[in-house]
Order: sequence, then structure tokens, then C-alpha cells
Amino acid sequence: GAPPVSYCSGQDGKNILISAPNNWVISGDSGVNCPNVPDITFASLLVFLQGPYRNASNLMDDNLRSLGFIPSTSPYGDGTIADPVIFNATGSNAIVDWILVELRDPLDVTNVLYSRAGLLQRDGDVVGVDGVSPLMITDVSGSSYYVSVNHRNHILISSNVPIDFTNPPSVDLTSISNVWGAANAVTHLEGSIYGMFSGDVNNDGSVLTTDYNQTIGFLNSSGYLSHDADMNGTVLTTDLSLSLIHI
Repeated sequence: GAPPVSYCSGQDGKNILISAPNNWVISGDSGVNCPNVPDITFASLLVFLQGPYRNASNLMDDNLRSLGFIPSTSPYGDGTIADPVIFNATGSNAIVDWILVELRDPLDVTNVLYSRAGLLQRDGDVVGVDGVSPLMITDVSGSSYYVSVNHRNHILISSNVPIDFTNPPSVDLTSISNVWGAANAVTHLEGSIYGMFSGDVNNDGSVLTTDYNQTIGFLNSSGYLSHDADMNGTVLTTDLSLSLIHI
């Protein structure tokens, strides 16, 4: 009875009050009213995965796409959905897999503030769910963050400094000079190109004997499997080798 009653993050609390067994009646409720929070966009974000990368091509293989194994829903539990038609694209912009981009506290690189699932193209570009546009992360309150990239069977990497998003930045995580931990955090692919370590099939941040042993249990299995470290669609001894060289 004290209109206007508005709120931003209180919707869940309101639902509890007005539902059984509470059954409150709130009069003068003017609904959700949140401040305008900006979105941020990358001009470009570049990263390579060791598993599907092929030397001398500067491209990753898109076997999972060509075999129809990539799901239209993000595997990272965030509910992001892509139109399946985008997986029909071929060439250097063909989709390799889903990727998870995180914005981390500029004062504490271990603290994830925002995240967004995107799609990784063969040439290393991370794009939005339309398969083409630069990745956008919505409802972000700051302007400077460490940028991290995670993948379901590769080891996460981060930028070595906070990135300023006042203007859309270009972030190249294939260059060792831009990565937190430098040579200890990435694997050399060719020339001056570095990529994310493959073989972390349980995605716990390390490649250990547990990853190797779990992969053994899936040998000769096909599909969208984290144990398929080289991402060719089938778990083979080559996937065991990718885990073994990093243990």
C-alpha cells in the first residue's frame, strides 16, 4: 500500500511472498525497474585449441561440425542456444565448437564476474551465437577485466593484463606475450602461434592420469565427447597421446 513499489533483483523474493503458503497480496506494485547496464563487445577475440589444430594450415579442423555432433545448446550450462543452420557454414569461418568466455575481476584474476558462451571458428575467431558477429557480453557494469577462455577439454587461459572495454578491443590469446603464465600456460603450435593445452577431459584445470584413465574407458566411442581430445569425432589412441604428453 505504498505505491509505487519497484525493484531490480527482488523478483524471486516477491514470488516467494505471493505464493503459498505465504499468499501475500502486494498493492501498488509497479514491477521490475533496473538501471540501464551497458553491454560490451569484442572487436575480435582470437584463440586456438591444440586438439583440432593442424600445423602449417593456421586452421583448426571442424570434424565435429561436419559430422553433425556439435549441439545447438551450449555445453556450459548457461542455456545459450544457436540456430542449427549456422553449423552448415564451411571454410575458415566454419564452427569448430562452443567456447566459454569469462570476464574476471581486474583486481583478482581468480574471480569470475561475467561469462558468455560463444562459438569458435576454424581460424581462431570467437564469435556470437549467430556464428559471424563479434562476441557481446550483456549487462556488464565495469569497463576493464581480465579475459579468460575455457573449453570443455582444454585448459583455460587468461589475458596477462586487464583489458579495457571502453572501446571494443582486439584480444589475441594465440600470442604468448598476451597470456597469463606465458609458456607455462599454453602449448606451442607453430611459428609464433600458441594454443590451449588439450587433454583435460574432466575440465578440472589440469591434465592428470585421471584424464588418461577416463579416456581409456571411451576408446572407439564416437560423438560429442570430452574424451575426444583431438576433436575428430572418435576417441582413439591419438587422444590418449594428447593427455599423456601433458601429464
